[in-house]
Amino acid sequence: MRSLTRCALLPLLMATTWAATPNADSQFGFAQSLLKDGDQAFALLEFKRLVYLYPQHPKAPDSLLAIASIYLTYVGDVPGARKALEQVAKRHPKSGAAAEAGTLLEFIRTNSDFQGKPLLAFLKATDLSRRKREAEAVPVYLGIHEKWPRARLADQALLAAGEIQLTALNQPNEARACFQLLARQYPSSARLPEARLGEAAVVAKLKGDGPEALAAYRQVAVDFPKSHVAATANARAAAMEKRAHIIKRRFGKTSVLPFKVVKSGYDAATRMTVVIELSADASMRNVEATLEDALVTHYTTRKKPTDSVYVRAYYSYPMSEAGSAAWTPGKDAAYRVKERKTEDVLKGVLFDVLRRR
Repeated sequence: MRSLTRCALLPLLMATTWAATPNADSQFGFAQSLLKDGDQAFALLEFKRLVYLYPQHPKAPDSLLAIASIYLTYVGDVPGARKALEQVAKRHPKSGAAAEAGTLLEFIRTNSDFQGKPLLAFLKATDLSRRKREAEAVPVYLGIHEKWPRARLADQALLAAGEIQLTALNQPNEARACFQLLARQYPSSARLPEARLGEAAVVAKLKGDGPEALAAYRQVAVDFPKSHVAATANARAAAMEKRAHIIKRRFGKTSVLPFKVVKSGYDAATRMTVVIELSADASMRNVEATLEDALVTHYTTRKKPTDSVYVRAYYSYPMSEAGSAAWTPGKDAAYRVKERKTEDVLKGVLFDVLRRR
């Protein structure tokens, strides 16, 4: 009823206000304020009025874009929107709005399957989200997948719903369901890397900075090295390592020697100490790699995430020390590897002989 009343008032409004025409800038500002207040019908009239009265004004192409947007998100008129966008390219080819109009025209052309119904729903949901009405936008996005699962925008709608649930609505479990549904039903989707990045973000939100989230982000970068999300995933992982309670690995497992834990426990209120014995003689690089592995293996057993870890390694405990490593959360691990001298080797051999008796 409200819409009918407005439609009936439009001719009257045009007749009564045409004589007192404001300048183009104030006209544009007034139309924008109407749109912001949710008065799309009156806003449409005012934008059209500006275009009619000031066809060459710098605000005219932006007004045509606004007209197209209202047609798509409020009226549901794809042909009307297309006409307004084509006018931007025709009348204002050198304006900044021309490129935006061309992009939107291509988007409409590509996604007008199923009589354009998924397109209109998608743009409506996008508009709701833009106006901070995310809780209303999500069911509209999800409805696209439910009603038109084969629509070209179905995967993108799932991604958009998941991203809103993860961020604005703080619903990580629901977001994960959307991302996983996208991956399962649209395995060839161009949006799959973003969905996998979203899954990693869910892990980080639920588990916090830790090995699981770090591994999830790193795996995204490995699985999609050519996608733009690889850089995002690596950047998030790097930031996590820098700020967090995670020890960054520098060596591969092939450089790590087998070792035996001689003892472990707290030697101070906030420092955990681990003593290990190496299974074989090794290069200094192998010793450092093994110290690093011992740190990574044991730091998760601390009482508190702010506690530090100290590892001391021996060739033959307690006679011949190989080196040590110290790590404090938020800082890089510090390694000290001893160069093994001939007399140290002899001491170790002698001790091993005596220990076996």
